[in-house]
Amino acid sequence: MSRVAVYQCLDCSKVRRIVQPELGIEKQNGLRQYSDIHRCSDGVLAVNNIQIDTNLVVRAIEKQELEAQIQTSRLNIPLPKTNNVFHNNIVISHLKEKNDFRAIFKNEWTGSTFNVGNVRTNEEAIAEFSSIASGISVGYYECTTELDKSLTDWLKVLINLIELIPPKEAGYFMEALHFIFDMRHVPPCVYDIHIIQLILSADDAYLELSENTVDAIPKDEELSEEHYYIIDLILKHINEASSLLEISKIIPDDFVYTIFLIMILEKYDIIKINKPEMIDEINDNFIDILID
Repeated sequence: MSRVAVYQCLDCSKVRRIVQPELGIEKQNGLRQYSDIHRCSDGVLAVNNIQIDTNLVVRAIEKQELEAQIQTSRLNIPLPKTNNVFHNNIVISHLKEKNDFRAIFKNEWTGSTFNVGNVRTNEEAIAEFSSIASGISVGYYECTTELDKSLTDWLKVLINLIELIPPKEAGYFMEALHFIFDMRHVPPCVYDIHIIQLILSADDAYLELSENTVDAIPKDEELSEEHYYIIDLILKHINEASSLLEISKIIPDDFVYTIFLIMILEKYDIIKINKPEMIDEINDNFIDILID
């Protein structure tokens, strides 16, 4: 019989079942800290660090959050002295499975960190990378996922995009991290950069209807009935909830999947995405700069 811990998220009120509490971090107080990553009330990933006792009773719940005040930057603009990307020291017990991904992301401007995989202070990184302006760095640590050329490029892309578009919510960072982890077997491309941009800027990216209708989507896109159903929901709600974040609340199942459909709508001029800080001129040369 499996051991299961149960608790209710304080934000979305979902009853969460922790089926592998042994993945958590053993604390000095005898409790085990487990990072429950789930899609919360705003449709974006949230991280609740819960403390579980030996009887599988949840003793404490702490949502991992970022600083409210965020400033943006671009490659050709000096970074602010206080660029609050991470809030203090956030620790995530695991990404998807135990020991599958272990890294520490640091904001050198504030000294704050995002520790994924419970990296100990005495561990030595097998590789470290910094963003172009040296504001964000990542150290990668021993785990079951090999740090090959493709994953290295993905990590460099992520830290540079975080520096250009600092995420306002911990969930945006987790969405981006999950995305690059799932895509790690293939090198990043221009299309992927656009997806990560939209993930990181979800509450600042605004959608508006354009000239064309869904009839402009060619058959070779091979969209299913389910795709068109979601597209119809997106188009119906754009005037009521025009930010990408608001749209994600309407379609809460998969944030990246929603972004994929929104990008198809933009491609055929059915909608426009307005994001002043977004980098529009992305090409292979831009990617080469990020991963250099």
